[in-house]
Amino acid sequence: MKIAIASNINVDFLGEYMERYLSNHGIEAEIYLSGFNQIAQEVLDPNSSAKRFDPDYFLIFLDIEEYLWELLLDKALTDHLKEEAMKKVEELIEIFEKASDEFKYILVNNVFIRPIGTALLEYNTGYSLKELEMEINRKLLEIARRRRNIYIVDYKSMIEEWGWKNLYDSKLFYLGSIRFNKKGFEELAKLYGRYIRSISGKIKKVLVLDADGVLWGGIIGEDGISGIKLDVQKEGRIYRDFQRVVAGLNQKGIVLALNSKNNEEDVKEVFKNHQGMVLKEEDFAVMKINWRDKVTNMMEISKELNLGLDSFVFIDDSKFERGLIEKELPQVTMPEFPKDTSELLEYIYEIEREYFPKVKLTEEDKKRGQMYKAQVKREELRKRVKTLDDFLRSLKMRMYVGLVDNNTIGRVAQLTQRTNQFNMTTRRYTEEDIRRMEEEGYKIYWMRLEDKFGDNGIVGVIIIGYEGNKARIDTFLMSCRVIGRKAEDAFIWYVEEEMMKEGIEEIEAEYIPTKKNTLVKEKYEELGYSLMEEKGGRRYYKKRLPEEHLRKPKWIEIKGV
Repeated sequence: MKIAIASNINVDFLGEYMERYLSNHGIEAEIYLSGFNQIAQEVLDPNSSAKRFDPDYFLIFLDIEEYLWELLLDKALTDHLKEEAMKKVEELIEIFEKASDEFKYILVNNVFIRPIGTALLEYNTGYSLKELEMEINRKLLEIARRRRNIYIVDYKSMIEEWGWKNLYDSKLFYLGSIRFNKKGFEELAKLYGRYIRSISGKIKKVLVLDADGVLWGGIIGEDGISGIKLDVQKEGRIYRDFQRVVAGLNQKGIVLALNSKNNEEDVKEVFKNHQGMVLKEEDFAVMKINWRDKVTNMMEISKELNLGLDSFVFIDDSKFERGLIEKELPQVTMPEFPKDTSELLEYIYEIEREYFPKVKLTEEDKKRGQMYKAQVKREELRKRVKTLDDFLRSLKMRMYVGLVDNNTIGRVAQLTQRTNQFNMTTRRYTEEDIRRMEEEGYKIYWMRLEDKFGDNGIVGVIIIGYEGNKARIDTFLMSCRVIGRKAEDAFIWYVEEEMMKEGIEEIEAEYIPTKKNTLVKEKYEELGYSLMEEKGGRRYYKKRLPEEHLRKPKWIEIKGV
């Protein structure tokens, strides 16, 4: 991952902290640090060092106080402050908009202004520094809405959480324009890093919960349904508030699972009959409630969801259980449980922020929990039928294929950025990239898959480039949640049909190997494409139409949208 950093103050130490933070989350980063106060030059110069570096992410840290310093000192609380300050801010906005045309993703912070010498006057005068702060942040939000590849990083909340006196260093600032102390750089690196992880999909996917001591206070097997702590007041409210945050995570696309040593009937009675319960059985994709060891349960959860253990976060109040998981399944992340349960709300907020950061939501994100619940039912069906053909027919699948539009572009871009196992070329595209490809004549197809268990959402993308009577498959990918159902056969059949309608006689395709996509190394050959050449692991294919066109799969209904 290539990251460029530019600022109007000295943030040289930020690169080191960013590398360390991202490395702790399994991301190897190559970082370019721009020269001091070179934001405009990096954006406007067609041959700037940042552009030659070609970063995946262009990080801008704007120190608004430094940018407006003379105005803030000379004209604070005067009638001319807003007018002159916003004129300078508009110049910055133009640079940020230009940056969105030049770089893939731009991350720029919102602003925080200390009440410099005006603290008692704030909110009691005609115009305050806090109003200026709000006005600038409103402008930044507007540009993010106009430009889909610009993300506003919530720096203001970070400062308000920790306090500027704990993060700033006046001596360093006057010596070398370095605003932050060690703690400040650490928190700033975390903040930008979380946004990068969220955009790139490098976040955890599953939250696994214990029941006793986590969802409620007490032990259901000993205290009974009327004795556990789960209420709207006092200690019981702690657990109810905790459940509310967990329910919110589920609505944001985080998959929930339960791993509890208990009598199943006792736990399910709480879910069904306790008025304090916020979470319901249907919120959980998998529930393992038994007296087996939690390691075995965790491995079964992973298998049924078809998700790796390295995407799991496990919350359990038992130090013994956490130790056992840590020893046997070190891939699973287990945050230390708070000794004081009054800290449970802050604990789950920190887990959300650190392991499940989200900067945007698609419709698929909102439905993901239910999609994985349906996936478990499919696995149960697969075990009951004798052959793969029987399984595919019994699913009663329906496939919908369409061309990208404003409603689907977000999900299509997300799939190109996050799909690894079934991804022929692993090319990563932003929404702006896809819009540009459309303008250049590419056809971008999406595919949505339904079956009798539910809607999987948009799970496939094929991007086609054209030249005369020839076509080239730039991207062909499928979400891992539908691997094994031969949906790719139906998808490519439909797209080839559309190509033939447009007079295409020959299709070129390629496979670019990565560490994770060996699953599809020979997929084009399975789909009737002829291997023409192999160089350095790359494979180049051709197919003649209509001679080598696939037969329409009989076990799936296909509709164009």
